[in-house]
Amino acid sequence: MASMICWSLLASPLIVAAESIGVEAVDVAASLVEVRKLRDAGEFASAVGELQKLASYLIEESRSDVQLAADFVLLARAAQSDISPEQVDELYVAAEQWLQRNDVSSVSLKQHVVLTTAIATHHASRQRAGQAQQQLLRLFDEIDRSNDEAEGALAASIADPLLALSMKSAWQAMSGGDAEGAEKLYLAMQGSDSRGSVQLGDARRSLCQLGLGWATALQPDRHVDAAERLGVFIDQNPDHSDAAKASALRVRCAIKADQNAELLDAIDLHFKEYGDTSGTADLVAEVLRQVDPIPEIVKEWLLQEQSYQQWPLSLVSESLVQFGSDFSPRDFDALVTRLTVNDKAGAWTAQTLEGCDAIDHSAISELIAAAVIGGRIGGATMLSVEAATRWAGRTGRWSMLMHAAEDVDFESDPEGRSVHVDRLFAEAVFRSGQRAKALRYWKHVVDVRKADDFGTLLRCAECSVLVDDVEQAEVRLRRLREILDSAETAPISQKPLVELLEADLAIRKLKFDHSRSLLESVVRSPESPAPIRARAQWMIGETYLLQQNYAEAIDAYRLVEGIDPGGPYAAAALVQAGKAFEQLGRTREASVCYGTLLEKFADSSYASEARHRMSALPTHSPSNTRR
Repeated sequence: MASMICWSLLASPLIVAAESIGVEAVDVAASLVEVRKLRDAGEFASAVGELQKLASYLIEESRSDVQLAADFVLLARAAQSDISPEQVDELYVAAEQWLQRNDVSSVSLKQHVVLTTAIATHHASRQRAGQAQQQLLRLFDEIDRSNDEAEGALAASIADPLLALSMKSAWQAMSGGDAEGAEKLYLAMQGSDSRGSVQLGDARRSLCQLGLGWATALQPDRHVDAAERLGVFIDQNPDHSDAAKASALRVRCAIKADQNAELLDAIDLHFKEYGDTSGTADLVAEVLRQVDPIPEIVKEWLLQEQSYQQWPLSLVSESLVQFGSDFSPRDFDALVTRLTVNDKAGAWTAQTLEGCDAIDHSAISELIAAAVIGGRIGGATMLSVEAATRWAGRTGRWSMLMHAAEDVDFESDPEGRSVHVDRLFAEAVFRSGQRAKALRYWKHVVDVRKADDFGTLLRCAECSVLVDDVEQAEVRLRRLREILDSAETAPISQKPLVELLEADLAIRKLKFDHSRSLLESVVRSPESPAPIRARAQWMIGETYLLQQNYAEAIDAYRLVEGIDPGGPYAAAALVQAGKAFEQLGRTREASVCYGTLLEKFADSSYASEARHRMSALPTHSPSNTRR
């Protein structure tokens, strides 16, 4: 760039000025000649010393007829490879100071442009972008002021190096985070061009417009101005190679500016003129997340035949959330496949399912999860399958998980399934009431997949206590007890649950007294939450009922509601107490139990049994019937 500067403009006028000053002027002229000879001969150290002496003399003598800026610049350029960088800096600083002095003869505008461009170029090369910008901005002001008096644009040989440096400096400022500095430079160039001081030319003019819009967009709270400036660029340069990117940025600025009319215009233009460009897919994802309602033209773009494999996962996810029901089955499957096959961490799958639920599109989330969990989407990543499975468990879609579990061959290699997926499959089967089958699943999770978290071990032990051999159940309970007895890792809050299982196993072994002792410990424990204590109290009643100690059973059942009013075991205790009263022949009390259950817990699973048993009781005529 610097080689394009017209250096022939710099030397001769200064010599003329020096030769016209008499005896002392001859000394100054001779000194200048000597400096230039030393410079041309490559004796740069001597040239620097002579020029600095001359500058000091002129300052001391307050000479106003000699301007040394050009000599400092020419010497700095010639010597830059042979003297230290610090000395080069000093020469350019001296040149800058001489240009700014008001007490010496000024240079012509053309010389001013050439010298200042050289100084600014040096600052830029030394990574002093701020100083280069200041030089350039001052220069454009000077050019515009001079043009007010003598109209006419600078010659291209003078202006081109300045404009090239200014464009480069503006871009570097914007890239370096100084968007405001870049904006000032672009405005300065545009202003000089519009005044006729310089001629940008079509290519630079369009780049300047684009840069101005971009620099404005990078500044906080300038979104309105940025959208307007980008619109100007697009209107005047619709076929520019960067027009599509500028249009997308204009849409983003309009979104942030929250100006609906401008936003709709920007979106309409972009999708009509640049809808087939590569960056549009990313833009659509942002529009779907941030614009409400979604413009019809965006929806039309989505539902057209698209290359889904080129879409970012953010767009795939948002499209399924917003318009999943509008896609054809083939396109829907293509989108779900694109999502889950490329979702390495499972985060996009989880986000999509949760996004559907958030806007009451649960039918779409169920379709996606069923396709992924059931294996209809081949190649879904392990963590994508896990995300869908976790979602199903978290939202209570246990039947979906149970059906998927039916097709799982636990004897085969669990490729594509994480241990958490198998854990949720086992839980789904357990909740379905298939306890023997659930035990096989839990054994697979613990014994084959090696899951050793306390919750999994507890559920496996629970199934084992219910349907496994007593000896096997004792082994699993012993492992839990060992963990509880560990001072470092004991989950103390789980102790009551383990004691409940131990009590259950004791009942299976017909050790009712031992079972009641464990259950009473749970009821008394401050660590036991109310539902657990209510369950333990209900089980105490069950032990008495099994022993046919009906009165004791009734007393135990009566305590349940006081422990957890409204809890599930309160209803269970009422129906069981009614059965105990029936065994004692006290049908009136039994009827009261069933009636209370129907009154307080009409929606419970025990209501139907209570209603049936109540209807089977013998009728009793009230003693004081009024007619």
